[in-house]
Amino acid sequence: MGLLVAGEQLNTIGYVGLGTALVAVVLVGFIPGDTVVHPSARGLLMAVGAGLAIGAFMIILDQTSPASGIVPLILNRASNGLITASVVLVVLIRAARRGMAPSRVLTAQGAGLGATPTGHADLEHAVEDGPSPVGTGIPSSAWWLAIACGVVDSSANAIMLVALRLGDLSIVSALTAMYPAGTIVLAAIVLRERVAPVQWVGLALALAAGAMLAVA
Repeated sequence: MGLLVAGEQLNTIGYVGLGTALVAVVLVGFIPGDTVVHPSARGLLMAVGAGLAIGAFMIILDQTSPASGIVPLILNRASNGLITASVVLVVLIRAARRGMAPSRVLTAQGAGLGATPTGHADLEHAVEDGPSPVGTGIPSSAWWLAIACGVVDSSANAIMLVALRLGDLSIVSALTAMYPAGTIVLAAIVLRERVAPVQWVGLALALAAGAMLAVA
């Protein structure tokens, strides 16, 4: 993005790093297997739209003045909260007109997933009918986990903002786009999910790309 919008110029290793990062993102997100469903045209359009929205967001952040501090991030969170609250309100109003109780609308619906002894999600024995078993309340551990995730997410966005103001938009954007690598690693450690060989190759390329972009 920085190459087109800001007219940035990279050296040879920087361009090689960008290309390596692109390949790494594709390989990390690739899940092989006989049961893999090919993406639909709608899914591809949504993915492209999401990518363009993220790119536009980073361009806007890069254009903000350093004197504004973290105000752009605060305004972004406020906008997100307003949009989410508006969507929930519209859903509740539509449900009320249909005579549905708010508790039913806000309860998670869909297949109830089981779990194998290894901790993997048991999709084969998922319950297709009825809402997922969400319990009668939210445990305190879930609240603390949500708070921790919010702190980590806010910190990551603040670091990204600092990186955009101190570095090149093209490099920061490429490094940010490789966030799925972290998701794969955490899924393997926390959820004990199996990482496919092609994903390991993607993770290795992501590390290589990060190193090349760091010295570009």
